[in-house]
Amino acid sequence: MLSVRASAVVRVEPVPFLLSSSHVQHHGVTVIGRVGPSGESAEHLLQRARDRFAVGDYRATVLCCEQVIAGGRPFADAFHLLGVAFAMLGQSDRALEAFDQALVLNPRYLEALVHRALALFALGRGDEAAQAL
Repeated sequence: MLSVRASAVVRVEPVPFLLSSSHVQHHGVTVIGRVGPSGESAEHLLQRARDRFAVGDYRATVLCCEQVIAGGRPFADAFHLLGVAFAMLGQSDRALEAFDQALVLNPRYLEALVHRALALFALGRGDEAAQAL
């Protein structure tokens, strides 16, 4: 089983820079501000997901990321963090799906490409992992 230290997996960044109160530019994708199903802003939920990940609460990380996504906010970072949390929970198949979604939003997202390859390797698909890089 492939194990990855959390500190080596996720790059913690500040909350995306605001263009206005209702627009966010992050990893080259502009999205219009909406409130997630819980009533919290997507930015707040994503920051809470990062905070939960930092303390090893991967299930809460998944829940927060899923709320961001369910709220119509297609942040590549939300899908990437969701994938890393799934990987840490041993759910490599779900991690791979999340990394694929992150790459749909930002095909040049280096961390998502690397983590996608790690998920493929964890699934026993080493040849695909090597080609993905």
